[in-house]
Amino acid sequence: MTGWRQLRSWPRTLGARLFLILLAGLTIAHVLSFAALFLERYNASRAMMLGMLEKDVSAAVAILDRLPRDERQDVAWRLDKRTYRFILT
Repeated sequence: MTGWRQLRSWPRTLGARLFLILLAGLTIAHVLSFAALFLERYNASRAMMLGMLEKDVSAAVAILDRLPRDERQDVAWRLDKRTYRFILT
């Protein structure tokens, strides 16, 4: 019985112990649920962002390929986006 005496912060009544166990279980469930939801949303938004980037870059490359070499520099600034731009070498 000395082991139980060392747990002075542990409640004495069975109801309080069950309440703490259920509270801990619900807290863990909520944290895991939030983590799963956050990871799913992160992956979905990342896939959508990369898909849009792929379409934008492929369309810009197709446009630049159809232009003569000396006109590409004049048109490249029109294809720039807020987060990236094209540098022609």
